[in-house]
Amino acid sequence: MSKKVFLCGIGGNGMSALARYFLSENYEVFGSDIEDSAITDNLKKEGITFFNEQKSENITENNFDLFIYTEAIPETNPEFLAAKNKKIETKKYFEMIGEISKNYYTIAVSGSHGKSSTASMLATILRDSEKEVISIVGANIHDWGGKNFMKANDFPDG
Repeated sequence: MSKKVFLCGIGGNGMSALARYFLSENYEVFGSDIEDSAITDNLKKEGITFFNEQKSENITENNFDLFIYTEAIPETNPEFLAAKNKKIETKKYFEMIGEISKNYYTIAVSGSHGKSSTASMLATILRDSEKEVISIVGANIHDWGGKNFMKANDFPDG
């Protein structure tokens, strides 16, 4: 039986990339956002269950192993509260990225501008050099398999 993960705020670039990572790791992936978008349409086509309304029933009617949320989700969010009440493990996006990156040789690109472009170029260079690489860059995830992990690095507030 596969593990189930829920991403609250799945329509953002980073969260959608994280959702694709979990999908590539054979998780059952669910998520919500306050509106449909091209990103969420693509996630649905890829097999991710999407809720366009954030309500507690999305959590209480399922048994999730992990609940991931973005910095933009307040702790008064009904899905967040339901996850806490069900004692589901909860992690912020940046915490989860940190945990995943512990399992890989990680290169993080930081700065004000050009992080995604630079990280994408580095991931492509590694892949073309026959290095196995996984990258989470913006809305795109490229899983070429392996022990190297590439990401654009935004620093969380607070």
